[in-house]
Amino acid sequence: MQTLLPMNVDSNEGVVSGTILSNVLYVRLRSRFSQDTIAQLISSAFALEHLHLTEEEKLAISQGYMEGLHAVFISFAVLIAIHVCACICIRDYGLERERTQRDQQES
Repeated sequence: MQTLLPMNVDSNEGVVSGTILSNVLYVRLRSRFSQDTIAQLISSAFALEHLHLTEEEKLAISQGYMEGLHAVFISFAVLIAIHVCACICIRDYGLERERTQRDQQES
């Protein structure tokens, strides 16, 4: 599958979400539109106004965007859950440990 990256991405989260969104949109629309049209739609959702599409085509594009946004949401929800589980496993030893070790070394 070809990866079409979005333009003007400033953060890693933007790269990940933009890639997921563009790939879902590409897969959803490749049977109906040319690769150039899909590239225009991926680079800017506002390109939809200038393409002179039928209502059915606009609906298909909107559904593709919704599926892409849903995939982004699910992906980040899973990542957040993994991070929360990882944070729960972190044990805080605090500063008492250092103070106890220092007292033992002085004795």
